[in-house]
Amino acid sequence: MLDFLSTLYRFGISMCLAGPTGTGKTTLMSWIMSTIDDDKRLYTVENGTREFDLVKRDKKGRVINNVIHTNTRYSDDPKQSITQQMLLEQGLTFHPNYLCLAEMKGSEAYETQEAARTGHAVISTVHAKSYSKIYDRIIDLCSLKGNLSDELLSSFVVDAFPITFFIQKMEDNVRRITEICECQLDENGKRKLNRLYQFHTLKNEIRNGKTFVDGKFERVGVISSNLQQQLRDNGIPEKLLQKFIGGDKS
Repeated sequence: MLDFLSTLYRFGISMCLAGPTGTGKTTLMSWIMSTIDDDKRLYTVENGTREFDLVKRDKKGRVINNVIHTNTRYSDDPKQSITQQMLLEQGLTFHPNYLCLAEMKGSEAYETQEAARTGHAVISTVHAKSYSKIYDRIIDLCSLKGNLSDELLSSFVVDAFPITFFIQKMEDNVRRITEICECQLDENGKRKLNRLYQFHTLKNEIRNGKTFVDGKFERVGVISSNLQQQLRDNGIPEKLLQKFIGGDKS
């Protein structure tokens, strides 16, 4: 599941991660971004607190990858404030291959999906109570920007983030990716979720006062032909693609 997510992002597929506070969303995003080729440009935007540190150095201390970390700055004087929207707009002038907004909390979600729909591989997070509510949450945030209809925003968001995944901290205090989904629009413009991977809980047990979760990770679906073609257009080796769609058993 981790290889699947990092491969999609590496080959230009934007995605959104959701989960409650303290489930490790930032750590997981950091790992996914760390797999990007060193010659590709990565631009990150964080709000208030700097957590990402993806700069790589060789043994002599020389930077060997291409990453730009940015952070907001708020001031009582609005002219001195630096917002997430400002950083996103500035970041696009650097022509990044990959872009990360640490968390969509407000109207900056609109600029984030715009970046994803204009050829940048974008990864971001939102707070949602389940994987099925991720798109509703993004649409709600995007609607803060203007008066666009929910139908239009839905088509924008699905186009921007075809892949979503959900992480949660379970009763045994282990953080797990519980769902990875692809979303498409049907002929009536309705969202259709295709679950690709999941963690299937078999049972929970309490032994010596501790909770143990018995379950398994499993693949339950395959990415659409449209997404497969998009990956091919973005340069994915065919053998690697076949690994994730079941054509390569090696």
